[in-house]
Amino acid sequence: MPRIPITKIDRMIGRRIRQRRTELGLTQPDLAEVLNVSCAQVQKYENGSNKIAASTMSQLAGHLEVSVGYFFEDGT
Repeated sequence: MPRIPITKIDRMIGRRIRQRRTELGLTQPDLAEVLNVSCAQVQKYENGSNKIAASTMSQLAGHLEVSVGYFFEDGT
């Protein structure tokens, strides 16, 4: 099965996850535990190499205390 290419949006979402996680003083293991995924999976989300399911993004937004729309803002 061919690999789905990483897009600018995937990278932007990953940057926003990392930014908010660090603003809150959370580690990748902290976030992995909340999402019930591995630390490697959180790393893949943050570098944009794995796409995030809508349900996971909703859970992530709740834990990071932001709206889902936050991940789609460019942060500038």
